[in-house]
Amino acid sequence: MEQNNETPEKDDAHILLFDEGGEWGYKDESSKFVLIAVSDIVNRGDFALIALKYPWNTRKGQRSKNPDNELKFSSSSDEIRRAVVDHISREDIAIHTVARKKDENDPDKAKRGSKKYLEIFEDVAKNVIEHTPAKRLYAYIDQTDNLRGDIGCEAIRKIAARYGKEVIECKKVVSAEHLLMQPHDFVAGSFVQFHEYNDPSYIYVLKDSIRTMKIFKK
Repeated sequence: MEQNNETPEKDDAHILLFDEGGEWGYKDESSKFVLIAVSDIVNRGDFALIALKYPWNTRKGQRSKNPDNELKFSSSSDEIRRAVVDHISREDIAIHTVARKKDENDPDKAKRGSKKYLEIFEDVAKNVIEHTPAKRLYAYIDQTDNLRGDIGCEAIRKIAARYGKEVIECKKVVSAEHLLMQPHDFVAGSFVQFHEYNDPSYIYVLKDSIRTMKIFKK
């Protein structure tokens, strides 16, 4: 499958990558938190090359059980996870995250496009757009997000306008076809390890790149 980094090589705009960690559902095995991580990147070429440098499906049993056709945190061994995260930490990148502890009593909890999900999406979008020095932006949202249709891009465009910034392009993308989204999955995965499993070792490597990290208790 052909993969690309979606944007021209020479451009002063920054690229914002949005990805979800955890899930909004409430099955017995589902996560306690849902989070959205955003990477604000400058050198898209170097960042995209991360997806081509490391082997896929290195987690024990992953190749035969459920192979992915991309570089992905969940299907990578601990060795590859840490190598990729270390590589990301040396890139020109700014990371913003918002996490929310899920509320079992939320009547809106099972719906796609939940107001509480949109709230954390808008919060992290505001944080990254406010902090980025770029005036022109590309924004890409992993297609597995919980927002219907163009709601996420509408929110991004509205917030960008408030800060006098131009969104050149915003759309949902399939990570297997998008080289930039694949290393960003390791950013989101690092924060899932922290919130779900109390493992700060991955985000410690990224600490110099983290600009905002917010938690909604409910």
